[in-house]
Amino acid sequence: MSGQKHLVPAILRDTTDWPDLDPSCLGDFREQYEARREAILMYLDDQSFDAIRQRTGKSDDEVRRLLKRCIAPAPDGRIFGFRALAKHIRVQPYTRRAPVLHLRGSGSAGCAGALGQLFDRFPDIREHIDDLMLKRPITGEVHEARIRYVDVHATFIRQLRKTGLTDDDWPLNTSDRGRRSLTEYCKNLSAAHLERWVSSRSGAEAARKRGLGRGFARLIEARRPFTFMQLDFHRVDGASIIVIVDEHGVEHDLVVARWYLGFLVEEFHGPVVGIHMALESTPSANSVLETVESALRPHELTAGDARLRYTPDGKVLINSFFPELAWHGFAALKVDNAWSNYATDVVNNLIEVIGCAINFGPVRAWWIRSLIEHIFGILTARGLKRLPSTYGAGPQDTTRTDPAGQALKFRILLSELFAIIFGCVRDYNIRCTERLMGGSPVQALEAALSHPEADYLPQPLPVDQRKHGHTFWHIEETTIRGNIKENVRPYVRTDRCRYHNDSLSEKYYLIGKKLLLYIDRRDVRNAFGTVVETGEMLGVMKPEARWKHRAYTLQERKLINRSALASGADVLDCEPIEMWRKEKGQELLAKRKTQRGRKRSSKLALAIAKRTWSSGTTPPPAVPAEDPALTPTMKSDLFGLDNIPVMRPDDYGDDNDKS
Repeated sequence: MSGQKHLVPAILRDTTDWPDLDPSCLGDFREQYEARREAILMYLDDQSFDAIRQRTGKSDDEVRRLLKRCIAPAPDGRIFGFRALAKHIRVQPYTRRAPVLHLRGSGSAGCAGALGQLFDRFPDIREHIDDLMLKRPITGEVHEARIRYVDVHATFIRQLRKTGLTDDDWPLNTSDRGRRSLTEYCKNLSAAHLERWVSSRSGAEAARKRGLGRGFARLIEARRPFTFMQLDFHRVDGASIIVIVDEHGVEHDLVVARWYLGFLVEEFHGPVVGIHMALESTPSANSVLETVESALRPHELTAGDARLRYTPDGKVLINSFFPELAWHGFAALKVDNAWSNYATDVVNNLIEVIGCAINFGPVRAWWIRSLIEHIFGILTARGLKRLPSTYGAGPQDTTRTDPAGQALKFRILLSELFAIIFGCVRDYNIRCTERLMGGSPVQALEAALSHPEADYLPQPLPVDQRKHGHTFWHIEETTIRGNIKENVRPYVRTDRCRYHNDSLSEKYYLIGKKLLLYIDRRDVRNAFGTVVETGEMLGVMKPEARWKHRAYTLQERKLINRSALASGADVLDCEPIEMWRKEKGQELLAKRKTQRGRKRSSKLALAIAKRTWSSGTTPPPAVPAEDPALTPTMKSDLFGLDNIPVMRPDDYGDDNDKS
């Protein structure tokens, strides 16, 4: 038997790695399968063929045949193993040798392997079909977005016609002209060219999902709380009215649609640790930093805040449940490839302040951060999608009914949306889940913090970062303005607000220089400046009077400015100057009509007087030129050309005037 061992390479002799079958699923074939399997195992155990025949009833030739089938390569890249012992398993592709004899117009019976035989005769046709299906470059042709099988078959028939095949040849002599066989061949191309086949048939998005669900363990996995974080933004599908009340009690209304909501999620236990409402058409770098900062800075909302309407104890984020987790660092941050995430300010600030690594996942691969996407779905389904102002999943969504109109009708304020979101976030953080063995994220963190033997490792940020950390403030580069000739003291202007201080106001030589202005996003009154060119710190900058009496957030100030600009462009229904102009216009129009008739009568009277004076007669009463009572002479000599008057010397004045 030792001479037969060459049938099995040494690397394949360990049958524990062979693909196997579950005998309980084989039904009546189970007994025969187990006999074949035992024969293979006895052969590999150096037992004689006589012993194998007596035990299993398999001859030496049968054992060799079965063994060759077991070590044959399978389409999945492995060997067939014990899978080859099942019935109706083909380990080698069928190759037809006999010619195809078929009557015209009949079915496809007796034509097994005919397509492969045809492709062996015409390999160029096979290659062209493969190029069409896999979207490989073809000289002089442009691929369709997704070619249909019926169109591939039409191309296949045209190619066969060019080779000289007639209606008496296969497949032209069958009822479907080989369409079924060709379609099956095109589908089977996915086995050898899976990635390209999926990309051409299902699109780039499906091709990118090839790594999803492959069963491989992650190279780096979170082993304890607060090691890995996931950050992403979700577009809110609900119209709302933003109502900002200024210090004078004036309400500023703005209708906002499809704004963004930023979340920071801890990966190990899955709680939401940071949240930010980004009222922007596209999230910016400031939105990213604000989302991270919300997880670091303690929750400072008071009990009467409208945003805490559905949170009885005011606890929403994790640092409100556990104050010791405020200003807590983490090892790595997972984000997508959005512009806001890889902005220089974001990367530099996060690395400098927190000291974390930033992981940019593959492009358009949401499943890399499946946890945060799952949370988006939960929060949206429980809250915002149930509002009457929802935009739904698209224009055809039956839940969508005039979102902007519904927002105006029900006056859905931004504070109400915030309250719903905060309530949903709190509900998620305290809700039990199967992912945590029936516990909630808050319970899991509480257990990690209260048990010294747990894997939790505190990572507090330095005290200096907490007290003087301006890194997460809004940073804007501005130009120092002023005019020494007109004695306008130096100042800077941003967001329609002037900032100044005693130090800057005396330094006229800084006019025209660049200044970095750091503004606290939660209170625009807190700001300080640094000269870019020299690095000189100018200290605390004070805003102008209208912004210094109340703690406006940076977002609120932008909204108030936007509202003010929009309302300033409105046209008043009662404009005094416009009404005065209309009234005067009507008066002038009435006078003009009266004066027009008066001027016409005066001109006629003057013309008649001139004619009468020239003839030496007394002028008759003035009558309109169209009056039929005019004499024929007057009608024929309206301008008095027939009776030229004789000018007397007295008409020129006295003699002294003649010169």
